[in-house]
Amino acid sequence: MSYILVLMFTYSRYQHDASIRIYANDYLIDELSLTDNISLKTVKCNNMPIETSIQKYDRDAELSRVLILPEKLFLFEIQEKYLNNKIRFEVENDYTNYTNGFMTKFSYITFHHVFLIPKCLLHAKNWVLPEGMQRKDYLHGNIFPTKPEYKDLIIKTCSNTWSDNFLRHERGGSFDFEITLSRKHNIIHVGKLSPGKIWMSLELPEILCAFKKLNIST
Repeated sequence: MSYILVLMFTYSRYQHDASIRIYANDYLIDELSLTDNISLKTVKCNNMPIETSIQKYDRDAELSRVLILPEKLFLFEIQEKYLNNKIRFEVENDYTNYTNGFMTKFSYITFHHVFLIPKCLLHAKNWVLPEGMQRKDYLHGNIFPTKPEYKDLIIKTCSNTWSDNFLRHERGGSFDFEITLSRKHNIIHVGKLSPGKIWMSLELPEILCAFKKLNIST
């Protein structure tokens, strides 16, 4: 079976291109050269062709429901045989204007989403509740697709201080880290799940739909 690694981040470039190398264990998946800034964008989601998990407001309310997402979505197909116990990221990004003990500008990356899903979930019809899963309106406990937390990371090297945050945290400098993988209900997940039920979130299909990566016609 094939899996899809979903990666979203914002990027502020300074003078030189940053690079990100992605490995499944020691197998190189891809190398990204970041030549331009990656900013946030808003996507209207009132008419998405899937059941939405976003709060529904009164139809007469003067509100527009939107997703705020990085403007680029990266998808990588990985064969299951390479997904043994970790995914590794190597980032080269030591670009600043540091001079005589002062620094006012630097290049940085902010990770927003890291998901791992079976490839079949690129089809909207497959976003039904698998055995052992239930849907939940609020995101606590075992949520599918899982998001890695700081406890799921192994920091190999880092040129700057690494705080106990991962997602939505500006990170400059070069660093190398691993995300542990686990298996539950015969599905590989990023991070380690706790015992008990898994609750399904529709956050990822909404994102895939926003980037027109969710096949809704078949």
